[in-house]
Amino acid sequence: MAEIETFEMPRVETVVQGTGAIAQIGTELKRRDLQRVFLVTGRSVGSSAPFAELVDDLGDVVVGTFARVEAHNPVHTIVELIDEARTAGADCFVAVGGGLPDRRGQVGSCRLVRGFEVHR
Repeated sequence: MAEIETFEMPRVETVVQGTGAIAQIGTELKRRDLQRVFLVTGRSVGSSAPFAELVDDLGDVVVGTFARVEAHNPVHTIVELIDEARTAGADCFVAVGGGLPDRRGQVGSCRLVRGFEVHR
């Protein structure tokens, strides 16, 4: 069984990975004083029992989910993600799954926090 690994990366402050890593999300959020989480994932993970458990475990801190990430998302899908997170008053994104949710969360956070424009 793999052990949980934590390492630092430029631009992405902390990555927690490995078996049981999902249980560390709440701890990371508290450490950073983040209280309004928007979860980003794809359809498969978003419809899974572990994802539903994560949403339940995080409780009221989850202000929204976006489970429509897919390969080669059109710009309008990213705009939807940003609009939904803004409407929910999210103060952070948590990407759940592989590389695609992570990239969409990064784009969304740039737009949400830094005010970058996304052209449709």
